[in-house]
Amino acid sequence: YILPDDEVKQTDINGVMVTFGYRAMPYQSATNAESAYYDLYVAEFEIGEISYQIVAEQMSKEDVVKVVSSVIYGTSDIKVVQ
Repeated sequence: YILPDDEVKQTDINGVMVTFGYRAMPYQSATNAESAYYDLYVAEFEIGEISYQIVAEQMSKEDVVKVVSSVIYGTSDIKVVQ
C-alpha cells in the first residue's frame, strides 16, 4: 500500500516508532463517470515481538492516529493533540 510516491512519515508514540503512510486511492462510482478519491492510511509498528499493520480506508487522519494510539496504550481513552 505504501509506494515511494506516497506520503510516509514516522513518529514516536509512547516509545513505539510508528510509520504512517497515506495514499489517495482512485475509484469510479457507478453513477458518476468522473474518478474520485478516498483516503487510505497504513500504520506499521512493532511492540515486543509482534508486528502490526493497520490499514484504514475512508477515515480521518486523526481517527487513524487514535486507533493506533489505542492499540499502543491499551486504552480507548485517547485525545490527539496537534
